[in-house]
Amino acid sequence: MYTTPSDYHSITGKRKAGDDFDFKQSARFHPYTITFKKPQQNEHLISEWKNKNDYILNITGRFGHEKCLLIFANDETSSEELFNQLNWPTKINDIEFDIKIPRVSPSIYSLVIEQFFNNWNIENIFQDLKTLYPTLIKLTRMYSFNNKPLNLVRADFCSLQQVRNLLEYGRITISHMKNFVKQYHPPAKINKYHPYNNSCQNEIKCVNCGQDHYAGHSACPEVLQIRRQINQNQKEKRAQLLINLEQDQHNHYFNNNQSFPPLMSASTHHQQQFEERLISQVIEVEKKVDNIKNVANELETIIFETILPAIKAIQECSFINT
Repeated sequence: MYTTPSDYHSITGKRKAGDDFDFKQSARFHPYTITFKKPQQNEHLISEWKNKNDYILNITGRFGHEKCLLIFANDETSSEELFNQLNWPTKINDIEFDIKIPRVSPSIYSLVIEQFFNNWNIENIFQDLKTLYPTLIKLTRMYSFNNKPLNLVRADFCSLQQVRNLLEYGRITISHMKNFVKQYHPPAKINKYHPYNNSCQNEIKCVNCGQDHYAGHSACPEVLQIRRQINQNQKEKRAQLLINLEQDQHNHYFNNNQSFPPLMSASTHHQQQFEERLISQVIEVEKKVDNIKNVANELETIIFETILPAIKAIQECSFINT
């Protein structure tokens, strides 16, 4: 259901705005849904809450379809007040209602527990943590991109102060153990704001050179130039390292006041052997890296020239058949 700006109402403790109130849907906190038993057109949650809890909420309300009222918290304290169902009044304006708590909490109320092993029973540990941290809501196992369980668990709390204290301390107590915790960052969501889909018939064109291949193709002149420049920089750094080593040895001998430089001690000899061995190992590693890059370039060429066109052809056939 689409609503006009006149359907939104600010019901904060300081003011009540009408038709000229500009409501933003990108709220920081998820809404609480109130369903009234009878049709309700006026908001009285603020006064009812103040009478019951002696606290003025900072919230924004939006009336939805018929009896539904969406409540958005404007700050952290009001969000935590709303989350505690014991704080809710039994009636609003002498009308009974049903409350629906948001299933998802804001990411700022979550943290990640590290070294949470796969063989641990998450339900039992949740009960143990609940006794130590009463504001804990839920534990959720985290998985990798290939759906393999990780030794990480997301812990959701209803108190932002509890999350801040744990992050500041850096650890959480689990059965006489101190597990590290870190801040939780939700996965990035990318929305598509263009009308193109898999059946797009536009010509394939590189954004770098304008030729008829995908961007980042291994045959793209721009990509080849960048890779040549990177390889050249690596070779120059390796050559400069060898030149600096030779210059250091040259200065060591020719800046000596004696006719013949003193013989190297055992420690100096070992140090020189270590440096030579280190340089040779670095060169070998760079050779292996170059070989891996060559293999990656060949695979990338196969993907862009063979696999991706085949996938596109299959999608076009399936789209035509449907």
